[in-house]
Amino acid sequence: ADQYIRSNQFDRAVAVMEDLYAEEPSPAVFSKLKQTYAAAQQFADVVRLVESRIERDGPSLNLLAELGGALHNAGRTDDALEAWERAVATSPNAEMTYRLVANHIGQARLYDEAAAMLVRGRTHIGDSLAYRTELANLYGHAGNYAGAADEYLGLLAQNGDSVDRVRARMRRLIEAEGAAEAISAVVNRDTRQDLLILT
Repeated sequence: ADQYIRSNQFDRAVAVMEDLYAEEPSPAVFSKLKQTYAAAQQFADVVRLVESRIERDGPSLNLLAELGGALHNAGRTDDALEAWERAVATSPNAEMTYRLVANHIGQARLYDEAAAMLVRGRTHIGDSLAYRTELANLYGHAGNYAGAADEYLGLLAQNGDSVDRVRARMRRLIEAEGAAEAISAVVNRDTRQDLLILT
């Protein structure tokens, strides 16, 4: 199948993987068939495949999160958001739930929605310090540079040993257009600004 994909013979690759999955519907073959459908841009087939797996194995956190990504790629964003909500509902009190679902939402480049999922997770699990690095990255992708800086400085307040890591990440962030002013405003009002010389 890989050789067919490399030579752009997607129909043949799909046929090979569908036959293999019919014989051996293991998690590894399931994952490979999903990848093959995606390479062929047959996103509706990815949705169908994941939905059939949910019918077979039950609506798990991982499968529902994957379904959301498949639906988004198929152009069904509203259905994707609903699937991600169903994913959260499988284990709403676990910190990992929000991280995993937000990761899938972020892969769909819905950065604001992914960040909102993590903020919601913080509230639900009662940990205002959770997901700092993930939120900083998402805010940066979304162009919310002040939000990203707040999270990085919060990470620094949690762990003073993270100065070098925070400084390096903020230096990369500040290169984005429009980021310098927003980040400087946050850094200048932080009590540990002396540790974060970015130039």
